[in-house]
Amino acid sequence: MRNLSYPKVGQTKDLKVFISFHLNNQKIRLYSGKRINSSLNPNNHPIEHRLSMANLLAAEVYSHITKGGVLKSHRRETIQSGRLSDLEYLKLALDSKLNSNYSAKYKTTLRYTYRDIVDASNGNKLCADELSAMLNRYTNATSYNTFRRHVNALINEAVNLGMDERDLLKNKSKKAKAKLHKPFRDIGLILDEIKAFNSNLSPVLSSDIRMPPQTTSRNKGVMLGGLL
Repeated sequence: MRNLSYPKVGQTKDLKVFISFHLNNQKIRLYSGKRINSSLNPNNHPIEHRLSMANLLAAEVYSHITKGGVLKSHRRETIQSGRLSDLEYLKLALDSKLNSNYSAKYKTTLRYTYRDIVDASNGNKLCADELSAMLNRYTNATSYNTFRRHVNALINEAVNLGMDERDLLKNKSKKAKAKLHKPFRDIGLILDEIKAFNSNLSPVLSSDIRMPPQTTSRNKGVMLGGLL
């Protein structure tokens, strides 16, 4: 059971108002309703009305928390009270990843992955069957594994932020089929193209690559004659 005191209204020296209360033995101060997703901001009002608006904020915050509403942490992607839905946690996970030091390409892929998960979800709760059906749209093993990896990254981050941990990705990684590439017919031509692309490679290609001598039918006869 949460330990919550009724918020008290206070005022700073520059006449900004706030409310303060204790939640689970932690003192919390709020200047607006932003952390409970409320638009109420007493300090946007004229000074003579701020105290009365702060009392309204106190009543709104108290009612919100006692009914199980979410109170977000200050400047962190965590929750101090209440529960978010799976998709809300997933959005926090996406924001956390986007604020980290990752490449622009990786962040773009995460945004696409998040939108795909939201579109595939029937409601606010993540479902293993829905995620499985979404992944199975990818027939190419490489594309499938790449998308699965990004889905897993978002889910793991959401769990770190407070989402219930459960087996959501039942689909295993796929093994890509090995491809046999045909050998070059004209190696000399390929080397010339490489040299033309980067002239700095010319000395390396000239000194390090040696073509094996071709054995003619005459040489084969000489070799066989010597053995006989």
